[in-house]
Amino acid sequence: MRLLIILSCNDFDNFTRRATVEAICEQHPNTTIIFFTGIKGYPVKKPSNPEIRFKIFYGFSLGKFRKWRRLELFIKSFYWKSFINGFDTIFLTDPNQDIFLGMINNNKKLAYLIRDPSVFLSKKNFETERKILQRDPHVFAISKGLCKEYLHNYYSDLKLSNITYWPNTADLVVWNYDKYNITPTNQKLIVGVSGNLTDWLDFDLLDYVVRNNPNYHFAIYGKNELTGKALKDFENLLKQENIRYYGYVPFKKIPEIVSQWKVGLVLGRKDTEYSIYWGNNKIYQFTALGKPFVAYYHNDEYEKFGEAAFLANNKEEYSEQIKRAVEKSFDKNFQRYCVQRAKENSNTIRAQQFISAITESTKKT
Repeated sequence: MRLLIILSCNDFDNFTRRATVEAICEQHPNTTIIFFTGIKGYPVKKPSNPEIRFKIFYGFSLGKFRKWRRLELFIKSFYWKSFINGFDTIFLTDPNQDIFLGMINNNKKLAYLIRDPSVFLSKKNFETERKILQRDPHVFAISKGLCKEYLHNYYSDLKLSNITYWPNTADLVVWNYDKYNITPTNQKLIVGVSGNLTDWLDFDLLDYVVRNNPNYHFAIYGKNELTGKALKDFENLLKQENIRYYGYVPFKKIPEIVSQWKVGLVLGRKDTEYSIYWGNNKIYQFTALGKPFVAYYHNDEYEKFGEAAFLANNKEEYSEQIKRAVEKSFDKNFQRYCVQRAKENSNTIRAQQFISAITESTKKT
């Protein structure tokens, strides 16, 4: 099977995505990567393994000159179509890659990755995702909610023959427990949150747990994308003495920061439709560094983590679970238990699952 994976220009900025795609390439050497970017767009990071084959497709009119996009695609499609159809299977990883559909022959195997529910991102993304799904690709979705409820709720009119649950993971080379001096005696009682701060996060919950756990230091890292009431709530929250917002930190610095925590928090609201579809990648990173995490029971994504997941149904339970998680985190054997849960969901295993699933579905066609 000759496999082509089409990526966005910034996908390799993400440790997890890069590690998983590279693992696929290493396990299935007959794989090529395409990065798609604007001519003056985002700088593309190359694979860390020089033996991995890749190409960069440049688009001139991807930004403010979108009215020329059709003409540009028409001109470039002569080369792109010839190149793309030299492969047996094409894996699209973003709804905006619908522009390649007209270049892919119908006899080619098509796969598509659902990372987020496009209906919540933009009308355009939802429309382009529908175009891709109309081709009946092999769908790989990062959460059980996306596999079941999301596809049923928004695409029940489409025929989808192959749907595979393909959850998130962590790059265990980057999120390496043995790399850091993680011992019970050299750590402050830090409870942490990492990731972009959006209006979907539950700051009422965070306010409650901060007020009810004065002996812990709550550390917040991530780009602030808050608006309106959520922003005001967050600013008021920061007036408390045992919480601090450290701002945006580059990805490569986050593992060392998380290694100093006792517990990681998942703060997504549980009373929204989005929570059904959520596939959080932070929980894989926390456990890879031997950290338990506390979360509302959003969906079935946490079951694979066993005792490393401290789950709650309300804010009172959530606060108590933080205390239990902190107490448990001093146990070196428990830290190793958390790491083992991450290893069972490594990027290498995700690559194996992808290759196995796509190979099996190819045999059926």
